[in-house]
Amino acid sequence: MAFIEVDDENFNEIMEEEFSKKNIVLLKFGSEYCDPCQALEFELEELDESSENISILMIECDNA
Repeated sequence: MAFIEVDDENFNEIMEEEFSKKNIVLLKFGSEYCDPCQALEFELEELDESSENISILMIECDNA
């Protein structure tokens, strides 16, 4: 899995960095314990692997 984990401390820095490298930045909000979130993760992994111009940033909601 190539998702980039972001949090309050590094969000702005990573967003700027990823926008400069990729055309599309997708934010995935989710939880490790959420079954629908985990099911969606498999689809996003395929999307991430199939496209070079997409960067997926993962925001863990349980850490808020």
